[in-house]
Amino acid sequence: MLLLAQATDPDLLAAEKAFERGEYEAVLPRLDAALAHPLPLEQLERALALQAQTQAAFGHSEQATDAFRRLLGIDASYLPAPEASPKLLSLFAEARRRGPIAPPPGLLPPPKKIEIVPLPKEEPPPVVVEPAKPLTSRWWFWTAVGVVVVGAAAAGTVAYLQRPVTPSGSLGTGNLQ
Repeated sequence: MLLLAQATDPDLLAAEKAFERGEYEAVLPRLDAALAHPLPLEQLERALALQAQTQAAFGHSEQATDAFRRLLGIDASYLPAPEASPKLLSLFAEARRRGPIAPPPGLLPPPKKIEIVPLPKEEPPPVVVEPAKPLTSRWWFWTAVGVVVVGAAAAGTVAYLQRPVTPSGSLGTGNLQ
């Protein structure tokens, strides 16, 4: 896999080297030149942190605090190194107390365009409708049929047993002529 790293701004690189050598007078002009144009976010954070450290080294507390505030405006999770001087840590604490400052327009690189692609709409699964069971397959249907049959048989039996009785014989009861 090939990874392309962005080249470090030459003014920022010169400022960092001057700071390492202890040539603090050369750091701020180089940082001003580096901050005069948009930098990648990582390099901008390094430049602002270096500006805050250099301003603190010169005793410019307000400028150091403002540099930390601008740095917090870019990266709210930034923390100075744990081995930083107590003076630098107190300036950072003051910057955090005052709150972040958004960097001036044009200092940040242009935002990357993010293309938002809508997700394909998922069709809901089809509703499977089971065919209705025939009426004759239900238990309650046959129970009702049984009740009707038993009721009809009982009614027929009662009707038969309550019929009028006619005398039986071969001749009728009337007069013969």
